Amino acid sequence: MTQHRDPFEVVRNWWGSKKLNSDTERLGIDPSTQQGAFECLILGILYSIDDTGPAIKNTLDALRKNGYTQIGLLSRISPNSGDLERMYQIFKDNYFHGRLALYPTKEGSFGGKIMQIIGNAVDILADQHLRGDFRKLNSLHDGDGYRMFKWLWKRPGIKKKAFWIMREMRMQRVWNVEGKYCCVPDKQVGSSLKRWNKITEWPDKRSPSFKMCLECSEKVWEHFGELYDFPILHYARAYKCNSKDLRRCADCAIMECKDRF
Repeated sequence: MTQHRDPFEVVRNWWGSKKLNSDTERLGIDPSTQQGAFECLILGILYSIDDTGPAIKNTLDALRKNGYTQIGLLSRISPNSGDLERMYQIFKDNYFHGRLALYPTKEGSFGGKIMQIIGNAVDILADQHLRGDFRKLNSLHDGDGYRMFKWLWKRPGIKKKAFWIMREMRMQRVWNVEGKYCCVPDKQVGSSLKRWNKITEWPDKRSPSFKMCLECSEKVWEHFGELYDFPILHYARAYKCNSKDLRRCADCAIMECKDRF
């Protein structure tokens, strides 16, 4: 008779003693510096897309090379500036053929990830406390993780990647925040929690709510702690959990799964 083990135990045993590397460390970003902290925010915006791969790193590298991760330069870009065209070309060449990079809005202005990056640069530079230094968010809110998280959630282009930014800044010891705000509830993780009966709901086609994301992060932190969401994310990818056609149920030891076979 097959023993039904808790899905979290299965995943943790599968993860074993694998080395844990933060994304910013892997990509050569030092968020303990003013420049690196803002690049961490930019990376959060770039990650906020339903796709993965080298395109994100390539885009960041190209933006860096052309000075478009410097908060001062970004804050001075005007709507009619040639910089917008140059940034769009960088995205078109590197970022999923320019998907979601720059588009006109109903109001006649521009939207997209380029404008999200620029908008964040303008606001952080104009903030009387931050004064262009994203690292100061921790002291601005007296280390209150919930208030920091709410601030990030409302930033253009961030939403649930607020968890990712909190995780990276915590892992790199720039911010001292509670781990329950640092486990990223992306599609792989959120869908897995629903599949394993850890949460009752996870939307398939719409964005998850603030409350739903926070519940996921807290549940993951309670069990995995300093491993954050990494074990669940990589397990879901390894076993193709979100692919109906490629899902590796026969190789998976998780019996308590709603979508098994």
